[in-house]
Amino acid sequence: MILQWLQKDSLKCDKKAAATLLSRMDFAQITAQQLQALKVQNAQVHLMLTDKQKFCDTLTEFRDEHGLLNLRGMQLSIVKIGGFGPHGITNKIAYWSTMNSWLPLTTIPHIECSNFGCAVLQNSLYVIGGCFNATDSLATLSEHVHPFGFAYDPRKNEWSRIAPMNRERCRFTLVPMLDKLVAIGGCGNELEDDDEFMGLDNFDASVELYDSVSDTWRFLPAIPRGGRSQHAATSMGKSKVLISGGISSDLEILNDCLVLDLLTNEWSHSLNLLQPRADHVMIQLNPEDILVIGG
Repeated sequence: MILQWLQKDSLKCDKKAAATLLSRMDFAQITAQQLQALKVQNAQVHLMLTDKQKFCDTLTEFRDEHGLLNLRGMQLSIVKIGGFGPHGITNKIAYWSTMNSWLPLTTIPHIECSNFGCAVLQNSLYVIGGCFNATDSLATLSEHVHPFGFAYDPRKNEWSRIAPMNRERCRFTLVPMLDKLVAIGGCGNELEDDDEFMGLDNFDASVELYDSVSDTWRFLPAIPRGGRSQHAATSMGKSKVLISGGISSDLEILNDCLVLDLLTNEWSHSLNLLQPRADHVMIQLNPEDILVIGG
């Protein structure tokens, strides 16, 4: 509204008044393109907007480099996505604020799910796959796995649907790489005559690559040792993905580490974990060190 007023009445607005109005605006929520589109006749106001345009460009570069930023001041934040709450599965997402408390951010626009993959890619939050209870009671839990995905833009506070994966997946890993996502392994839906709980015998070895530009998925070479779920994964540099541990189709807890090179589309073996792990987390601290937690 302020920008529209300046565009119409900039000739009547002195420098001090314009500076006061611009100081009240949150330019972290405005793109440089929106400022460029304004036709301001007052030369002083135009100069101030040009300076703000540079500020917007800097913020955009910062968001793309460092990941998800929230709507409450364009600062880096930790987000808490879904999971099991006091009343069962929840799709709510919260962020850790500067007031040292969790504040609500948004809600995943889908049926309440768990065991999905999530990643931040170019400052958008992606939530893909997962499973939901196909019954109305936790006492008769029956998981249904799905391939659908959603992307959240924190600047616009909007969700959009992306193309579904080629395979339904839960308990898989989702790794961001430049403008792409890599979905690895996991579990699919149970067979109709399958009595196994939660489909723990239906492990998937397939790997898919999502291109955010074309909104398409394509298969990559499968995991060499067969299907696995509840493994951990992280990026290594700009072209490699490292996975570790997990549960095999034989229900064995694994300790191996495998590397997928996206440039050659080839898997290779890496140094094994010191002990078998599943449901653990890997975090890349720097180009040389990866931290493995829990499991």
